[in-house]
Amino acid sequence: MTVSVNPTFRSNASRTTDPTGSAEYTISYNETDRTTPKFDADTTPPVTELAAGQITPGAGTSTLNLAAIPDTPSNQTLDLTGIKVVYCRFSCPTTNGAVVKVKPGASNPYNLQGGEEIWVYPGGQHELVLRDGLTDVAAGARTLDCVGSVAGDKLNYLFAAG
Repeated sequence: MTVSVNPTFRSNASRTTDPTGSAEYTISYNETDRTTPKFDADTTPPVTELAAGQITPGAGTSTLNLAAIPDTPSNQTLDLTGIKVVYCRFSCPTTNGAVVKVKPGASNPYNLQGGEEIWVYPGGQHELVLRDGLTDVAAGARTLDCVGSVAGDKLNYLFAAG
């Protein structure tokens, strides 16, 4: 299997205003695509595993175990033990009722962002390009807790590791 991650970001925003009541003015902002560094088996750090899926914390806590993480596209459970997360993205469906928080697990915590909570808003996303700064997934560092406050709320995840 070949794994490659090449995230691209695009921002387009515009607003039409009528400050005088007699004419329309358009204020627009178009940012060109920004591409973060590409990661694959030949880059430093390398990326050799990719896991993507969805978890439903609802009105409680669900735990993502990076040593046994479901990968929906391949219908497999992957073990990231011995490699580190290089890139990750979390997103929430617009139908979510509230923020879903991602934080180091209560047991065997994996610190994605220095131990801080990551807040993912309904319809929003949070991306981390971590490069080579994290520790390897291991027995004592492998879980993330996903905390929701509304029944049925979901969190999409994507992890690239190597």
